[in-house]
Amino acid sequence: MSYNDVSQLFVVVLLTLFVTSCSSTPPTKPPEPTATAIPTEPDKPFAGVEINILTMDEINGSISEPLLRRVPDFEALTGATINIDKIPFGELYDGPKSS
Repeated sequence: MSYNDVSQLFVVVLLTLFVTSCSSTPPTKPPEPTATAIPTEPDKPFAGVEINILTMDEINGSISEPLLRRVPDFEALTGATINIDKIPFGELYDGPKSS
């Protein structure tokens, strides 16, 4: 092969690469996100479950008050029923009284 033949082949290869790179298929658009329907009634994964909590009945309510404040929200979101028993500090280590 002569120098002229090699240079012509090189030009053909370069042109082929250039043409194929320019004529590629247009990029595909990514799929647009679809909106999911918000259920009107939230799932209640713990419907029918009863949770019993024993806490200290203190004077200022620093322990039981936040707990009592959040029970309605928790019950509405999960469907669980929360029972809170407060006992005085002096009886805290005696355990719950049997009924």
